[in-house]
Amino acid sequence: MNKQQEAVRKLAEDTGTELRESYSGRFMYGKICMGVVCDKSDYEDVLDRAVKLGLKNHRTDNMGLRMIIYFPDVEGLEGREEDE
Repeated sequence: MNKQQEAVRKLAEDTGTELRESYSGRFMYGKICMGVVCDKSDYEDVLDRAVKLGLKNHRTDNMGLRMIIYFPDVEGLEGREEDE
C-alpha cells in the first residue's frame, strides 16, 4: 500500500466514514480508485481532514442522503470486497 492509499485509509479511520477501496466514479471508464462515503452534512469536515492528510484532486458522487468523496489519483485496491 502506498502513502496516498494509506492516507485515504487514515481519512476513513479519523472521520468515521466508510472506506471504499475500489470505486469507479463518473468518467473514469472502469479505472478504480479509493474514496470514503459520508453523510452530506459531514462533507466539509471530511474534506478538511483530507487536505490535512495531503489528499488532493477529489471528486464527489451523490448517493441519496450520503455522498462519496473519491480520489481518482489514488489507485484502488483491486480484488477487495466493498462490503467487508
